[in-house]
Amino acid sequence: MVEVNGGDSATKRRALEDLCQLYWNPVFAFIQAQGHSEHDAEDLTQGFFEHFLAREDFGKTDESRGKLRNYLLISVKHYLTDQYRKNGAEKRGGKAVHVSIDQTTDDVGESRPVPLLEPVDPNVDPDKVFRQKWATSMLESVLQQLEARYVEEDQALLFDALRPFVSLDDDTERQAEIAERFGLSPGALRTRIHRMRQAYGKLLREAIAETLGPDEDIDAELRELLKAFA
Repeated sequence: MVEVNGGDSATKRRALEDLCQLYWNPVFAFIQAQGHSEHDAEDLTQGFFEHFLAREDFGKTDESRGKLRNYLLISVKHYLTDQYRKNGAEKRGGKAVHVSIDQTTDDVGESRPVPLLEPVDPNVDPDKVFRQKWATSMLESVLQQLEARYVEEDQALLFDALRPFVSLDDDTERQAEIAERFGLSPGALRTRIHRMRQAYGKLLREAIAETLGPDEDIDAELRELLKAFA
């Protein structure tokens, strides 16, 4: 599991902010799938992560709470419910509403807040949307790490050329063109592709391991990640 309790406050803060960045899109997509406008979803997502940073809830995640993505999804559901209740209480008390909530109109023409945990479109599963965005964010984050390594080795152009082959794309015609462009033999290029895939797989496993408890199965979580695109 990601360690955010140890170290100085600046280091801990950076770890928290990195996690917020990784999970921003999944949380935003989940909230928007509830039927909120883009603007309101942004407000609620911002509020959720500010709440987490203030409380340092990521620092409380451990193996007893399960996978970080599950803990985060449960937490955002609780947060939305609390905001919905708070909004209702402040409306009844005549106070200003600090969180923007979508409005709809009932049969008698009165404005009422949309229930936050009931998606407007019954064909949209917000939990599935969250998992898909989580998987996409994880893969993109790892790809960025891999790219940074190539840039450090002054091989940014080679990385851009080989990026499509991180997946199991074995377009031999394209590989032949790339090999010729970089002055490599076909065999040498295949070796470069193989090494890139190995490095990507290693980084992905490490990234997933950081979101799991010590006794949780990395391979099972990898399968969940791939299943998210099914």
